[in-house]
Amino acid sequence: MKANYQFNIKNNRTVFILLMANAILLVNSMAIIYISTQVKLSKWQLILGLCGCLTIVVNKIFKRKDWLIIFIGSILVCVAWLAIGYWFIGIAQLLLTVFAKYVTEQKQVIFNTNSVVTKTMFGKTHQWNDLQNVVLKDGLLTIDFRNNQLLQVLIDPAINTNEELEFNHFCKSCLVNNG
Repeated sequence: MKANYQFNIKNNRTVFILLMANAILLVNSMAIIYISTQVKLSKWQLILGLCGCLTIVVNKIFKRKDWLIIFIGSILVCVAWLAIGYWFIGIAQLLLTVFAKYVTEQKQVIFNTNSVVTKTMFGKTHQWNDLQNVVLKDGLLTIDFRNNQLLQVLIDPAINTNEELEFNHFCKSCLVNNG
């Protein structure tokens, strides 16, 4: 019998959040370009706005799934906002980018013979005596806590029936031994 099980939680919003981060970066870059051409600011703000737009184009051409290019563009646009004097817009845009990156990170649930660990934004370790029941069925993981809380998540990728039965048997034995 395996001692550890680790499941990735399915996140269907990753593509949408990446699209929204690109849209926020584009709107901020275009606003920088507009303001720098209308107010006749220094050419550095215009260049930074154009570089922000360029990072979006590079991101789309190379179809990158990581956040490095978006972070670079966000930092450039944030510097442009700081140079113009609207620091709060730059900081807000940068914070939204960091938050979007964190939301799209892979979340996990890890089971071992002593505890259940959730690796999420506010990860927590649960002892088996805090749980009433744990069931995995058709890719849906259900954790029922003794304090009437319920956690249901889709796992990615779904596992076959034999592995589900083995995992459910492992959970039942841990609940009996530690409950």
